[in-house]
Amino acid sequence: MTQQELTFKVKALLWQEEGFWVVQGLEYDIAAYGKSIEKAMAAFKKTFLGQIIIDIKDGKKPLQDVGKAPVMYSQKFNSPSCYNIEDRKQKPGKTFKIPQGINIPDPSIIETRICA
Repeated sequence: MTQQELTFKVKALLWQEEGFWVVQGLEYDIAAYGKSIEKAMAAFKKTFLGQIIIDIKDGKKPLQDVGKAPVMYSQKFNSPSCYNIEDRKQKPGKTFKIPQGINIPDPSIIETRICA
């Protein structure tokens, strides 16, 4: 079996709620939270990768059953109250290897915006 590498590019919305930072993906309705921005982003990546691994183990195409986030998140993402934080440098992520010769790199979060 040839080795396959999956890549995913995700836009994410980030906001603070009740003492936690929340990260919501737009292309995929996946969210996570943490006590800091870094912990929220790490939790989001872990949740995102966990869904991919579950799908592959179930014989499905990764994320095939995960729809887009509700429209309200895209609207918020594009609103003037949000600002881009893409200047936050992302370190290259780990590559996770799972059975069946598939490598899963950390999702590439191509654009993150913080909303007030």
